[in-house]
Amino acid sequence: MSVYKTILVTLEGTATDRAIIEHIKLLASEMGSRVVLLHVATGVPAKYHRTDAAGKEVEESQAFLGRVQAEFTAAGIPTESELAYGEPVKEIVNWVRRKGCDLVAMSTHGIS
Repeated sequence: MSVYKTILVTLEGTATDRAIIEHIKLLASEMGSRVVLLHVATGVPAKYHRTDAAGKEVEESQAFLGRVQAEFTAAGIPTESELAYGEPVKEIVNWVRRKGCDLVAMSTHGIS
């Protein structure tokens, strides 16, 4: 039985994410965990238009999440990804309250 059934991994979309991605791949594989990747778009369109936001930031964020999800899937780890909009702290806490998880993993804060 896994201690960590669901691991939420928050990503910024920067090079600082690499360390947590590699760590969680190992942990999730060992524990048989499911992984959810979460990125919060923080640009002006995301803050004001929320899920209706469009543009370069949203497209790049979705592409980034897709690439990371493919990495986890290729490693045999059940993974899904979500894009949230607005303030990262609020969105992460809201996600955990709504959906629950056993562990929240995040890298050190990068440039954004």
